Amino acid sequence: MSVPVSVPVPVPEATTDPIADRLLDMVSTKTGYPRDMLAMDLDLEADLGIDTVKQAEIFGEVRSAYNLPKSDTLKLRDYPTLGHIIAFVRTQRPDLTPAAKIPTANHVATTEVVSQVKAEAAQPSSITSSAVPRRLPVPVLRPALDLCKPTGITLGAGRRVVVIPR
Repeated sequence: MSVPVSVPVPVPEATTDPIADRLLDMVSTKTGYPRDMLAMDLDLEADLGIDTVKQAEIFGEVRSAYNLPKSDTLKLRDYPTLGHIIAFVRTQRPDLTPAAKIPTANHVATTEVVSQVKAEAAQPSSITSSAVPRRLPVPVLRPALDLCKPTGITLGAGRRVVVIPR
C-alpha cells in the first residue's frame, strides 16, 4: 500500500534587490523570456541566445534607467551575465546599494568574480590561450509556445535550417 506524500513545488526565489527586479523586468520585456527563466549567472549570449544588438539595447536601457554616464571604453563582453550588469550598476551608483544587504549566492559569486578580475587586471601578464574565455553552447528548455513571439516563418517537413555567425 502506498501512501501519498506531498512534494514541495519549487517556487522561483523572489528577489528583494530593486536593481535585480528592474533588470529582470527589462530583460523579460526585451526578450520575451518569463522572469522565472532568467537567472543572474546565465550567460546572455550562450545560455539565453541574446544577440549583441539586444544586449546593447538592454545596456542602453539600464544606462538611462539609472542615469549612468556613457562610456566609449565599455565592452559588452565584459558583462556576460545579469549579475555582471547589476555589479556594474552598483559600481557606478553606490548610492543605490542598501546599507545592510544580506548577500545572496549570486551576489557572492558576482563579488568574487569582480574581485578576481580586479586582481588579474592589477598583475601584468601575457595573454595565453588559456586566458581567452571559451563559450560552450548549453541546451536550454524552450519556453511554452504561448510565451514566444510569432515570427511569421513556418517550417515544413523536409525543410532545412542553417545557423551561421554574423
